[in-house]
Amino acid sequence: MHIVGFVFDKNDKLVDLAGTWETCQTLANEGFRIQAIGSDGHMLKEEIQKMCDSELAAAIDCFGEGHRK
Repeated sequence: MHIVGFVFDKNDKLVDLAGTWETCQTLANEGFRIQAIGSDGHMLKEEIQKMCDSELAAAIDCFGEGHRK
């Protein structure tokens, strides 16, 4: 399996592995913290990290701190 990101919960416990940039984006939106570790398709690792950080921040801004998983 190609791993693009590690998925952490609000207690910084590793809870999953993400295999695509789309999965990273979705999980960040759901309240998980993503640590990008690889590129995927047209997305570089740094771009995935920036996108996930922004996605998580937007979700927390919209739904509050309780949205963190």
